[in-house]
Amino acid sequence: MSKRPKPVPAVYPNAPLSETTSELHFPGEPAIECHRDEIYAAVRRELPEVHVPTSLPQQAPALQHYKFTNAEGTRYISIAINSLAYTTKRYPGFAGFKEEALACLTGIGKRFQLDGLTRVGLRYINIIPFARRDHTVPLSDFLKVRVELPGEDAAPPAEIAIALAKPCGDGTLTTRLESLRSSDKAREAILLDFDFALASEKSPLKFAKIADYLDAGHAYTKAHFESLITERYRKSMTEEVVR
Repeated sequence: MSKRPKPVPAVYPNAPLSETTSELHFPGEPAIECHRDEIYAAVRRELPEVHVPTSLPQQAPALQHYKFTNAEGTRYISIAINSLAYTTKRYPGFAGFKEEALACLTGIGKRFQLDGLTRVGLRYINIIPFARRDHTVPLSDFLKVRVELPGEDAAPPAEIAIALAKPCGDGTLTTRLESLRSSDKAREAILLDFDFALASEKSPLKFAKIADYLDAGHAYTKAHFESLITERYRKSMTEEVVR
């Protein structure tokens, strides 16, 4: 692995993190289709609910994910014939998340001999609520990102939907920015989505090295997040919240 940035130690009590996922892709393994009961037996104490995917047009059923989730829907495993993921909506910090993810993924990987991984991903989805200013998205209040179209009427955008990818060591970090609106149009937010991925075409990916891959993804993503946020927003994430 290439040299990576050291993780920034900052912890934000008011962080906008909504969901965190560790995902593995591998060549199709038919045994997974035949032994979902074994996977469920191994996790049912903590993840007792089974969510069966709805059939989608022009997509093979084996590629659609079964989910084993807790009663609150805040933690779950997703599994298909060629992919496996652990997701939490209650992030306990990276050390705690890595421990949870490895506990769920390692047993399944050993049972089905899932080596020769084709992709390892670490994804952080952030949701940042905002109120419009002059009918525009006040992106610069939160992030050091400026989005304007050239011309005499240049102004902050009314809507946003962009994605940027950059190399990070041996992997790629994709950042997505999008303005979101609730179904009743009463609330709006900025989606800040980080997806770090290592792919096998760049270097062989071993199941035994998942912890190292997650460490790399966390280091790059954390450094990128810290470089993007404004000082004003950083302060708001550290302030005490009256509940």
